[in-house]
Amino acid sequence: MNEPHDVDIGIWANTVHAAVTAIRTAGATTQMILLPGNNFTSAGQFVSNGSGGALLNVTNPDGSTTGLIMDVHKYLDVDNSGEHAECTTDNISDAFAIVAAFLRENGRQAMVSETGAGSTSSVGCSPPYKETALTLSSASQTSAPKILSSTRTQTYSSATLLGQQALFQPCMF
Repeated sequence: MNEPHDVDIGIWANTVHAAVTAIRTAGATTQMILLPGNNFTSAGQFVSNGSGGALLNVTNPDGSTTGLIMDVHKYLDVDNSGEHAECTTDNISDAFAIVAAFLRENGRQAMVSETGAGSTSSVGCSPPYKETALTLSSASQTSAPKILSSTRTQTYSSATLLGQQALFQPCMF
Protein backbone atom coordinates (compact mmCIF):
# COMPACT_ATOMS: atom_id res chain seq x y z
CA MET A 1 0.00 0.00 0.00
CA ASN A 2 2.34 2.74 -1.20
CA GLU A 3 1.50 6.04 -2.87
CA PRO A 4 -2.05 5.57 -4.09
CA HIS A 5 -3.15 8.33 -6.43
CA ASP A 6 -6.23 9.34 -8.36
CA VAL A 7 -8.43 7.06 -6.27
CA ASP A 8 -11.77 7.60 -4.57
CA ILE A 9 -10.63 8.18 -0.98
CA GLY A 10 -13.70 6.50 0.51
CA ILE A 11 -13.12 3.31 -1.48
CA TRP A 12 -9.40 3.51 -0.69
CA ALA A 13 -10.04 3.85 3.07
CA ASN A 14 -12.34 0.80 2.94
CA THR A 15 -9.60 -1.14 1.14
CA VAL A 16 -7.02 -0.09 3.74
CA HIS A 17 -9.43 -1.13 6.51
CA ALA A 18 -9.87 -4.56 4.89
CA ALA A 19 -6.08 -4.93 4.61
CA VAL A 20 -5.60 -3.99 8.29
CA THR A 21 -8.25 -6.51 9.33
CA ALA A 22 -6.60 -9.25 7.25
CA ILE A 23 -3.13 -8.45 8.61
CA ARG A 24 -4.30 -8.40 12.22
CA THR A 25 -6.44 -11.53 11.79
CA ALA A 26 -3.42 -13.36 10.34
CA GLY A 27 -1.63 -12.80 13.65
CA ALA A 28 0.30 -9.55 13.23
CA THR A 29 -1.29 -7.95 16.27
CA THR A 30 1.53 -5.76 17.59
CA GLN A 31 3.21 -4.52 14.42
CA MET A 32 2.88 -0.99 13.12
CA ILE A 33 0.85 -0.66 9.91
CA LEU A 34 1.23 2.47 7.76
CA LEU A 35 -1.97 3.98 6.32
CA PRO A 36 -1.18 5.99 3.15
CA GLY A 37 -3.49 8.65 1.72
CA ASN A 38 -4.36 9.70 -1.81
CA ASN A 39 -2.19 11.80 -4.18
CA PHE A 40 1.01 9.90 -3.45
CA THR A 41 0.25 10.38 0.28
CA SER A 42 1.64 13.93 0.12
CA ALA A 43 1.74 15.68 3.50
CA GLY A 44 0.85 18.90 1.68
CA GLN A 45 -2.54 17.49 0.62
CA PHE A 46 -3.19 14.83 3.27
CA VAL A 47 -5.78 16.87 5.15
CA SER A 48 -7.24 18.96 2.30
CA ASN A 49 -7.86 16.01 -0.04
CA GLY A 50 -9.77 14.08 2.63
CA SER A 51 -7.18 11.36 3.15
CA GLY A 52 -6.73 12.06 6.84
CA GLY A 53 -10.45 12.20 7.52
CA ALA A 54 -11.19 9.00 5.62
CA LEU A 55 -8.35 7.10 7.28
CA LEU A 56 -9.64 8.05 10.75
CA ASN A 57 -12.24 5.33 10.18
CA VAL A 58 -9.61 2.61 9.78
CA THR A 59 -9.36 0.58 12.98
CA ASN A 60 -8.02 -2.71 14.22
CA PRO A 61 -10.56 -5.56 14.50
CA ASP A 62 -10.98 -4.71 18.21
CA GLY A 63 -11.89 -1.10 17.33
CA SER A 64 -8.63 0.40 18.59
CA THR A 65 -6.12 2.37 16.51
CA THR A 66 -3.03 1.04 18.28
CA GLY A 67 -0.19 0.61 15.79
CA LEU A 68 -2.12 2.23 12.93
CA ILE A 69 0.10 5.08 11.76
CA MET A 70 -0.88 7.46 8.97
CA ASP A 71 1.79 7.60 6.27
CA VAL A 72 2.90 10.86 4.62
CA HIS A 73 5.60 11.83 2.13
CA LYS A 74 7.11 15.25 1.49
CA TYR A 75 10.17 16.46 -0.41
CA LEU A 76 11.80 19.87 -0.17
CA ASP A 77 12.14 20.62 -3.89
CA VAL A 78 9.99 22.73 -6.21
CA ASP A 79 7.52 20.04 -7.30
CA ASN A 80 7.66 17.64 -4.33
CA SER A 81 9.26 14.95 -6.51
CA GLY A 82 12.65 14.69 -4.82
CA GLU A 83 14.28 14.89 -8.24
CA HIS A 84 15.67 18.45 -8.10
CA ALA A 85 18.92 19.49 -6.40
CA GLU A 86 17.60 22.82 -5.15
CA CYS A 87 15.75 22.83 -1.87
CA THR A 88 12.91 25.39 -2.02
CA THR A 89 10.87 24.89 1.15
CA ASP A 90 10.97 23.42 4.63
CA ASN A 91 7.29 22.34 4.25
CA ILE A 92 6.45 23.38 7.79
CA SER A 93 3.70 25.99 7.32
CA ASP A 94 2.20 24.51 4.14
CA ALA A 95 2.33 20.82 5.07
CA PHE A 96 3.70 19.54 8.38
CA ALA A 97 2.02 22.10 10.66
CA ILE A 98 -1.35 21.33 9.05
CA VAL A 99 -0.89 17.57 9.37
CA ALA A 100 0.39 17.88 12.96
CA ALA A 101 -2.66 19.99 13.94
CA PHE A 102 -4.98 17.41 12.34
CA LEU A 103 -3.23 14.59 14.21
CA ARG A 104 -3.42 16.42 17.53
CA GLU A 105 -7.12 17.15 17.03
CA ASN A 106 -7.82 13.50 16.32
CA GLY A 107 -5.40 11.81 18.72
CA ARG A 108 -3.56 10.02 15.92
CA GLN A 109 0.02 9.66 14.68
CA ALA A 110 1.71 9.72 11.28
CA MET A 111 5.05 8.70 9.89
CA VAL A 112 6.98 10.68 7.30
CA SER A 113 8.17 7.63 5.39
CA GLU A 114 9.66 9.48 2.42
CA THR A 115 11.43 12.82 2.40
CA GLY A 116 14.56 14.38 0.99
CA ALA A 117 16.44 17.61 0.43
CA GLY A 118 18.91 18.76 -2.18
CA SER A 119 22.55 19.36 -1.50
CA THR A 120 22.47 23.11 -2.14
CA SER A 121 21.93 26.04 0.17
CA SER A 122 18.66 27.59 -0.98
CA VAL A 123 15.73 29.73 0.04
CA GLY A 124 13.71 28.05 2.78
CA CYS A 125 16.39 25.52 3.61
CA SER A 126 19.54 25.45 5.67
CA PRO A 127 22.92 25.02 3.99
CA PRO A 128 23.73 21.67 2.36
CA TYR A 129 21.98 18.81 4.07
CA LYS A 130 24.09 15.77 4.72
CA GLU A 131 21.25 14.50 6.86
CA THR A 132 18.01 16.22 7.79
CA ALA A 133 16.19 15.63 11.02
CA LEU A 134 12.77 17.01 11.76
CA THR A 135 11.61 16.53 15.28
CA LEU A 136 8.32 17.29 16.86
CA SER A 137 8.88 16.39 20.47
CA SER A 138 6.39 15.57 23.16
CA ALA A 139 6.16 16.11 26.87
CA SER A 140 3.66 13.29 27.19
CA GLN A 141 3.31 10.01 25.33
CA THR A 142 -0.43 10.09 25.90
CA SER A 143 -1.27 13.27 24.02
CA ALA A 144 -0.65 12.27 20.39
CA PRO A 145 0.80 13.18 17.81
CA LYS A 146 4.62 12.81 17.57
CA ILE A 147 7.18 13.42 14.72
CA LEU A 148 10.71 12.16 14.43
CA SER A 149 12.40 12.01 11.07
CA SER A 150 15.89 11.23 9.94
CA THR A 151 16.69 11.14 6.26
CA ARG A 152 19.90 11.19 4.26
CA THR A 153 20.14 13.52 1.30
CA GLN A 154 18.60 11.93 -1.81
CA THR A 155 17.72 8.79 0.19
CA TYR A 156 13.99 8.70 0.37
CA SER A 157 13.23 6.85 3.51
CA SER A 158 12.89 7.88 7.12
CA ALA A 159 11.80 6.88 10.55
CA THR A 160 9.38 9.62 11.48
CA LEU A 161 6.36 9.84 13.68
CA LEU A 162 4.24 12.99 13.47
CA GLY A 163 2.59 14.13 16.58
CA GLN A 164 2.73 15.40 20.12
CA GLN A 165 3.64 19.00 20.94
CA ALA A 166 4.80 21.33 18.23
CA LEU A 167 8.38 22.28 17.80
CA PHE A 168 9.84 21.42 14.45
CA GLN A 169 13.57 21.56 14.61
CA PRO A 170 15.46 21.20 11.31
CA CYS A 171 18.97 19.97 12.08
CA MET A 172 22.13 19.24 10.18
CA PHE A 173 24.58 16.53 11.23
